Amino acid sequence: MSRFKPHIALLICNIVWAMDYPFYNIVLPHYVHPMAMVAGSLVVTALFSLVPLLWQKAERVSRADIRKLIGAALLIGVLRKVFIMYGLSMTSPIDGSIIDTIVPLLVLLLSVLLGITKLKVSGLVLGMAGAVAVVLTGASSSHQHSHVWGNVMIMLCACATSLYMVWFKALVARYRITTVLRWVYCVAAVVALPFGLKEI
Repeated sequence: MSRFKPHIALLICNIVWAMDYPFYNIVLPHYVHPMAMVAGSLVVTALFSLVPLLWQKAERVSRADIRKLIGAALLIGVLRKVFIMYGLSMTSPIDGSIIDTIVPLLVLLLSVLLGITKLKVSGLVLGMAGAVAVVLTGASSSHQHSHVWGNVMIMLCACATSLYMVWFKALVARYRITTVLRWVYCVAAVVALPFGLKEI
């Protein structure tokens, strides 16, 4: 059962992420500026990441890994957030979700380039088949307001996600998840807040 827990967690994560797409598309950019959403969400997440310190002693992080955690924060916390918020403000949630399905393919490609040989090809094929099915059956009026730059932003978001999943997997496994989240989101919030404060 323990080997299925990570897959179940990832499935739930993707379901929640899919629910986010229509919500962001409604509020961006008519009610909330994309940069305000980036900075605001990072600040709130950073505050939540500090809550476990109430019952859990802070884990010591090696000096060499601090630079890696800062890099992870800039990649997944700042760049990915900026790409996804600006992207969804300019494209439809259907197009955004379709483009985002290339993440497994990019992870597979990066894994091959980095010499990882244990590839989950069957899962990749199934996921891409689902993406193709969505593309073939998803021609609706919601595509009409899609903009090429919005799709480019979603593509860059997928690239940032893939790089994070491959390059920082060992770092995530080395420390408690609360430690990684605290470093990533607190650093990202500090970096993004000056740029989003005016919009907030």
